[in-house]
Amino acid sequence: MRRRLIPIFALLLGACGGFVHDETLAGPWRLVAVDRQEDMILCRSIEGGSCAGDGLPGPRIIAAGADERHVVVIRRAPSGRSADEYYFLIRASDEATRGGSLHGPFDASQFAVEKARLGLPEFSRVFLPPA
Repeated sequence: MRRRLIPIFALLLGACGGFVHDETLAGPWRLVAVDRQEDMILCRSIEGGSCAGDGLPGPRIIAAGADERHVVVIRRAPSGRSADEYYFLIRASDEATRGGSLHGPFDASQFAVEKARLGLPEFSRVFLPPA
């Protein structure tokens, strides 16, 4: 599994780069886009100010939400695919060091079943409407 790190010192890259979005969603979970809003990823804050996105959905996160038990995201479908991808993450008690358990991708109807079954949170941050 590939590990993506977004170091804080990327802010110092100069006029041509930098974060266009960096927002804490819940606990260590962040929504980060480095150069373009379309490159939004879900990542987990790690020591030193970096952000690990290993195995998490992204880029192209278009909506997200969280509560004390779950994180939910919608990822814009890769080109050539018509349906957006829905994911949920079960948060761990030691998520600052371990992360959580990721489930998905689901289509919209499959996700609706999981949402009702598990009481998943609403999408409180919407950057683009689902397709």
